[in-house]
Amino acid sequence: MSKTARYKSRVIIGQLPTGKPIVKWATGATREEMEARRAIIQAKYVTGAHEMVNQDIPFGQYALQWFAAYKLGTGAIKGSTLQGYRSVLNQHILPQWGNRLIRTIKPIELQAWVNGFLGWRDGTVRGILLVTRQIFAQAFADGTIARNPMTGIHKPRTVEMERQEIPTEQLQALLNAAEKICPDPAFFLFVILYYTGLRRGEVLGLTWKDIDFSNHMIHVRQEVTYVGGRTIVYSLADGDTLKTTAAARDVPMPTALYRILLPYAGIGTIPVVHGPRNANAWLCESSYKRAWDRLLKAAKIDNKQLQPHMRVTPHRLRHTYSSITRRAKLDIKERQYIMGHADPEITDGKYTHINDEDKIIIMRKLDSVFGD
Repeated sequence: MSKTARYKSRVIIGQLPTGKPIVKWATGATREEMEARRAIIQAKYVTGAHEMVNQDIPFGQYALQWFAAYKLGTGAIKGSTLQGYRSVLNQHILPQWGNRLIRTIKPIELQAWVNGFLGWRDGTVRGILLVTRQIFAQAFADGTIARNPMTGIHKPRTVEMERQEIPTEQLQALLNAAEKICPDPAFFLFVILYYTGLRRGEVLGLTWKDIDFSNHMIHVRQEVTYVGGRTIVYSLADGDTLKTTAAARDVPMPTALYRILLPYAGIGTIPVVHGPRNANAWLCESSYKRAWDRLLKAAKIDNKQLQPHMRVTPHRLRHTYSSITRRAKLDIKERQYIMGHADPEITDGKYTHINDEDKIIIMRKLDSVFGD
């Protein structure tokens, strides 16, 4: 078992002529990862697609095999997306249907279950239905079930909770709190989020060599994401991909941020937002959560008392940045470039480009917003 694996499970895949069992070991850093790898082994050596047809297989077993084969096993899905699938399965789908034989689940039962999401947040319900539909569609396609019980299932009325811009007074409280807790990891995380609009993972993936003080630029080349308790770094240099092809970019650094970061400038590949005990380590998920909680506590903001769409999160801060720069009259192509959006329907800028002169103009506009 590898040094990072914390869980392991024994899978008997057959036996020798002597009667001795043939064993494979499924390992993982988390129980969910171990179970997913166990499902891959079972699908490959034990179950086999032809044996699954019309068998009395529990929904939970099939769902894990589906996740292992079509999501985890392809290697084509980003870590944060895999985490989303796993979360939907573990929190919403498996507790309801995991122990039922998949062939016994009826459309009327599914509709009654789905109706229970009446009044829920629209994005949450769409995610649950997406995963459930994909599982049953695959089960029908490979012959595990005779018909797809999700056909004709209707989504109930849901609530669109659009993220609101963070109020000015809360932003000021956060800025004051960040100064108080400096040099806490949350200080660097917040000020970079506030002044650049980067994604959380992009900020967590910055090293000091990415902070170009000479040219007032921040080079976005990698991001950190959390999957099953593990910290994963996606780097363009390693051939991986960020969220979009527009994500790798050079973001102009406002003079105000330049002045904040310069006294703390580190060396080379040291993470800007690093672990609390090791300056060379990426900030792990638990340390990130504690750091963000410290920032909110110092700002006297209690997310538990707020509606989900009103909670202060890095993503909501990104929405706020977009609103601030729009009011500063940065045009849509400039904002698209800064925020790393690739969708032309959002930015209408597919055939225009940002050159070095454009970056200087953007930087001057940002200085007019945040001061110099």
